[in-house]
Amino acid sequence: MHCNPGAAPERAAAMRAAIERLYSARMAGDVEAVLAEVNDDVHYAVMGQIAGQPLAPAIRGRIALRSYFKGLFERWLWDGMAVRTIIIGEESAAVETGGAMIHTVSNQRFTTDVCAVLGFRDGKVSTIREYCDSFTIVRIAGLAL
Repeated sequence: MHCNPGAAPERAAAMRAAIERLYSARMAGDVEAVLAEVNDDVHYAVMGQIAGQPLAPAIRGRIALRSYFKGLFERWLWDGMAVRTIIIGEESAAVETGGAMIHTVSNQRFTTDVCAVLGFRDGKVSTIREYCDSFTIVRIAGLAL
């Protein structure tokens, strides 16, 4: 097993600042500020499943992510979530968030935890892989099982 010593201090600080800006924008529902922190060819995926199918489609590219996040930010409010932990590696970071979310369609509020693994390239986020409580998301959103 290879042990990654992490990024150089200056690079780690820049990555942390980008993560803090991205999550602050996400919790505020600011799609354009989120997109300012990602590469043009960013890849976004939610890692949960519904009956063996992806919980959400994998998204590739800033333009597709803009469209997807606009709809997502209308249906889900993250303003009760907070960043709990950021672990910085050489080219990636793990971000743990937790707190209250609201599904605006049903007006249901619930408490949850989310973990994301972010990849970086050229100082910007190039991949976002989110791991969440897919069972609760599916139940609250009324998606088919």
